[in-house]
Amino acid sequence: EIEADLARSHATADLAQRRARILLVDDDPDVLNVAAAIVAELGFEVSPAEDGEAALKLIGAQPFHLLITDVAMPGMNGVELARRVRAAAPTMPILFASGYTDLQTFGAELESENLIKKPFRIAEVAARIHGALDAAAAQQAASLLFDINGRSASEPPAGHA
Repeated sequence: EIEADLARSHATADLAQRRARILLVDDDPDVLNVAAAIVAELGFEVSPAEDGEAALKLIGAQPFHLLITDVAMPGMNGVELARRVRAAAPTMPILFASGYTDLQTFGAELESENLIKKPFRIAEVAARIHGALDAAAAQQAASLLFDINGRSASEPPAGHA
Protein backbone atom coordinates (compact mmCIF):
# COMPACT_ATOMS: atom_id res chain seq x y z
CA GLU A 1 0.00 0.00 0.00
CA ILE A 2 2.84 2.42 0.83
CA GLU A 3 4.51 1.76 -2.51
CA ALA A 4 1.21 2.36 -4.34
CA ASP A 5 0.71 5.65 -2.47
CA LEU A 6 4.23 6.76 -3.39
CA ALA A 7 3.73 5.80 -7.04
CA ARG A 8 0.49 7.80 -7.23
CA SER A 9 2.12 10.76 -5.51
CA HIS A 10 5.04 10.78 -7.94
CA ALA A 11 2.73 10.36 -10.92
CA THR A 12 0.54 13.31 -9.99
CA ALA A 13 3.26 15.72 -8.90
CA ASP A 14 4.73 17.88 -11.61
CA LEU A 15 8.46 18.46 -11.83
CA ALA A 16 8.34 22.00 -10.41
CA GLN A 17 6.51 20.84 -7.30
CA ARG A 18 8.83 17.92 -6.67
CA ARG A 19 11.76 20.33 -6.64
CA ALA A 20 10.08 22.58 -4.10
CA ARG A 21 12.11 23.35 -0.97
CA ILE A 22 10.18 22.49 2.20
CA LEU A 23 11.05 23.54 5.74
CA LEU A 24 9.95 20.93 8.26
CA VAL A 25 9.77 21.79 11.99
CA ASP A 26 9.22 19.38 14.88
CA ASP A 27 10.75 19.26 18.36
CA ASP A 28 10.65 15.44 18.51
CA PRO A 29 13.78 14.15 16.69
CA ASP A 30 12.17 10.81 15.81
CA VAL A 31 9.07 12.44 14.33
CA LEU A 32 11.26 14.99 12.51
CA ASN A 33 13.39 12.23 10.98
CA VAL A 34 10.38 10.16 9.86
CA ALA A 35 8.58 13.20 8.43
CA ALA A 36 11.73 14.38 6.64
CA ALA A 37 12.18 10.91 5.12
CA ILE A 38 8.56 10.92 3.89
CA VAL A 39 8.86 14.40 2.35
CA ALA A 40 12.20 13.52 0.71
CA GLU A 41 10.77 10.23 -0.61
CA LEU A 42 7.97 12.22 -2.21
CA GLY A 43 10.68 13.99 -4.21
CA PHE A 44 10.90 17.30 -2.38
CA GLU A 45 13.99 19.01 -1.01
CA VAL A 46 13.58 19.10 2.77
CA SER A 47 15.34 21.11 5.47
CA PRO A 48 14.61 19.96 9.04
CA ALA A 49 14.52 22.29 12.06
CA GLU A 50 14.10 21.23 15.68
CA ASP A 51 12.27 24.36 16.87
CA GLY A 52 10.77 27.68 15.82
CA GLU A 53 13.94 29.70 16.36
CA ALA A 54 15.97 27.34 14.16
CA ALA A 55 13.23 27.54 11.52
CA LEU A 56 13.29 31.35 11.50
CA LYS A 57 17.09 31.30 11.06
CA LEU A 58 16.76 28.96 8.08
CA ILE A 59 14.03 31.12 6.53
CA GLY A 60 16.30 34.14 6.92
CA ALA A 61 19.13 32.31 5.16
CA GLN A 62 17.32 30.76 2.18
CA PRO A 63 13.96 30.76 0.43
CA PHE A 64 11.41 28.00 1.00
CA HIS A 65 8.28 27.13 -0.95
CA LEU A 66 6.41 25.63 2.02
CA LEU A 67 6.57 25.38 5.82
CA ILE A 68 5.31 22.30 7.64
CA THR A 69 5.38 22.78 11.40
CA ASP A 70 4.38 20.80 14.44
CA VAL A 71 1.81 22.65 16.52
CA ALA A 72 2.72 21.80 20.12
CA MET A 73 6.38 22.60 20.70
CA PRO A 74 8.15 24.03 23.75
CA GLY A 75 9.13 27.67 23.51
CA MET A 76 7.61 28.93 20.27
CA ASN A 77 4.66 26.76 19.26
CA GLY A 78 3.73 26.17 15.62
CA VAL A 79 0.90 28.71 15.61
CA GLU A 80 3.27 31.45 16.82
CA LEU A 81 5.91 30.34 14.30
CA ALA A 82 3.30 30.61 11.54
CA ARG A 83 2.38 34.16 12.65
CA ARG A 84 6.03 35.20 12.53
CA VAL A 85 6.64 33.55 9.17
CA ARG A 86 3.52 35.18 7.68
CA ALA A 87 4.76 38.57 8.87
CA ALA A 88 8.07 38.06 7.04
CA ALA A 89 6.85 35.98 4.06
CA PRO A 90 3.09 36.48 3.69
CA THR A 91 2.75 34.32 0.58
CA MET A 92 4.52 31.23 1.95
CA PRO A 93 2.02 28.40 2.40
CA ILE A 94 2.01 26.79 5.85
CA LEU A 95 0.83 23.35 6.88
CA PHE A 96 0.41 22.27 10.49
CA ALA A 97 1.23 18.77 11.73
CA SER A 98 -0.88 17.90 14.73
CA GLY A 99 -2.06 15.14 17.00
CA TYR A 100 -5.53 14.99 18.52
CA THR A 101 -4.55 16.76 21.75
CA ASP A 102 -3.07 19.65 19.75
CA LEU A 103 -6.45 20.15 18.09
CA GLN A 104 -8.12 20.47 21.48
CA THR A 105 -5.66 23.20 22.46
CA PHE A 106 -5.20 25.06 19.17
CA GLY A 107 -8.27 23.93 17.18
CA ALA A 108 -9.70 27.39 16.54
CA GLU A 109 -6.41 28.50 14.96
CA LEU A 110 -6.02 25.51 12.65
CA GLU A 111 -7.89 25.15 9.37
CA SER A 112 -8.59 21.57 8.33
CA GLU A 113 -7.22 22.04 4.79
CA ASN A 114 -3.89 23.14 6.29
CA LEU A 115 -3.63 20.26 8.74
CA ILE A 116 -1.70 17.01 8.51
CA LYS A 117 -2.76 14.62 11.25
CA LYS A 118 -0.30 12.55 13.21
CA PRO A 119 0.56 9.75 12.85
CA PHE A 120 1.54 10.60 9.29
CA ARG A 121 0.04 8.78 6.31
CA ILE A 122 2.09 9.17 3.14
CA ALA A 123 -0.94 9.76 0.92
CA GLU A 124 -2.26 12.51 3.21
CA VAL A 125 1.15 14.20 3.45
CA ALA A 126 1.48 14.12 -0.34
CA ALA A 127 -2.04 15.46 -0.89
CA ARG A 128 -1.61 18.32 1.60
CA ILE A 129 1.79 19.34 0.19
CA HIS A 130 0.56 19.28 -3.40
CA GLY A 131 -2.62 21.14 -2.46
CA ALA A 132 -0.69 23.86 -0.63
CA LEU A 133 1.83 24.29 -3.46
CA ASP A 134 -0.93 24.32 -6.11
CA ALA A 135 -2.89 26.96 -4.18
CA ALA A 136 0.23 29.10 -3.74
CA ALA A 137 1.07 28.84 -7.45
CA ALA A 138 -2.50 29.79 -8.41
CA GLN A 139 -2.43 32.76 -6.04
CA GLN A 140 0.90 33.90 -7.44
CA ALA A 141 -0.37 33.57 -11.03
CA ALA A 142 -3.53 35.52 -10.18
CA SER A 143 -1.49 38.34 -8.65
CA LEU A 144 0.40 38.67 -11.96
CA LEU A 145 -2.78 39.11 -13.99
CA PHE A 146 -2.68 42.87 -14.28
CA ASP A 147 -2.55 44.76 -17.52
CA ILE A 148 -0.26 47.72 -18.18
CA ASN A 149 -2.88 50.12 -16.77
CA GLY A 150 -2.84 48.35 -13.40
CA ARG A 151 -6.30 46.81 -13.72
CA SER A 152 -7.05 43.32 -12.60
CA ALA A 153 -7.60 40.88 -15.46
CA SER A 154 -11.18 40.43 -14.20
CA GLU A 155 -12.00 44.16 -14.55
CA PRO A 156 -13.46 45.34 -17.85
CA PRO A 157 -11.39 47.85 -19.84
CA ALA A 158 -12.17 51.53 -19.20
CA GLY A 159 -15.43 52.54 -20.85
CA HIS A 160 -16.61 48.94 -21.29
CA ALA A 161 -18.57 48.40 -18.06
